[in-house]
Amino acid sequence: MRFFKQLIIVIMLLSLIFIGVGFALPDTFSIKREIEIEASSDLVFDEINNLLNWEHWSPWSDDINNKQLAFSQVAIGEGAWQKWQSKSFGEGKLDIKRVSQGKMLLYELIYKDYNMLTTGEFNLVEVNNNKTLVIWKDCYNAGNNILYRYFGLFANKFFGSNFETGLVKLKNRIENKQLAT
Repeated sequence: MRFFKQLIIVIMLLSLIFIGVGFALPDTFSIKREIEIEASSDLVFDEINNLLNWEHWSPWSDDINNKQLAFSQVAIGEGAWQKWQSKSFGEGKLDIKRVSQGKMLLYELIYKDYNMLTTGEFNLVEVNNNKTLVIWKDCYNAGNNILYRYFGLFANKFFGSNFETGLVKLKNRIENKQLAT
């Protein structure tokens, strides 16, 4: 009986430590990657500002099984949105919140199944007339969800490669389009 009592005390102490450390972790975390594309910032912006194009370079477009997509009537610019429903990623919505022609696109992602909201942005820096630095960043707010706070410790490692893949696909798509014209 004494063993079970001690075991319960140890489990309770470990649980309290897990919870305490969880609340001490940052409630926000981000993923950031960048790439240079041989194209003008306006050309790059036109590609990312149209949600219908995202399926061609999004790192998650190939992984979504049995996906159902819906788009706003106008899929370009501020106010444009994309909704999805899939087995792999559940249900969610991407909204373009703010744009600055040739310079920046700010979006918001809602993952309904995980009750998670993220904000993301593309910043475009024109290196010269035909080269653009694309910086893609997503910020997550875990709020008071301790598991999401722990997840934040590893998010950059787990999802950073997805962002790199998406940027390479974006680069290839834009540069190949230019070669075709």
